[in-house]
Amino acid sequence: MSTPSTSREAELERLVHRALREQPLRRAPASLQARVLGVIESRAAVPWYRTRLSHWPLAARLGFVASCLGAVALAHSLLGMLSNLRSAQRLSAALADFFATMHALVGASPALPHLGGELTRFVPRDWLYGGLVLAACMYVLLFALIAAAYRTLYASSPITRESRP
Repeated sequence: MSTPSTSREAELERLVHRALREQPLRRAPASLQARVLGVIESRAAVPWYRTRLSHWPLAARLGFVASCLGAVALAHSLLGMLSNLRSAQRLSAALADFFATMHALVGASPALPHLGGELTRFVPRDWLYGGLVLAACMYVLLFALIAAAYRTLYASSPITRESRP
């Protein structure tokens, strides 16, 4: 059973709805209309890889996830290899091989391959592992800072660029 106040409110709501529906539509100012259409066109012209990850095609998103998982698996296997290097001799041989390869690629001095052996002889093994972990952390931090700077400076949306004074 409806009370008189709810029936009055319903009647008032119908009257207001009818009055608002009968109002003529107002056009947007020409400058606003041109800016909105310009933003819509500029967003349509942006390639898919410059949009948010959720707007990428499914195959690209799956490829991105697969490459991230591959990078994690590679990092895990490299850490597993480093943990298997239990003796200083194995670490010395691995570093000597690494520096020999670097010497062949870059053309470094002949003393560079022996640096690995010298490092393992005088520097404690825990310090070397700590240095590798620190270098990896610094690389990740540098990547994050570069991504944040790029996002802040260059990848701002057209709306925020136009709304700035």
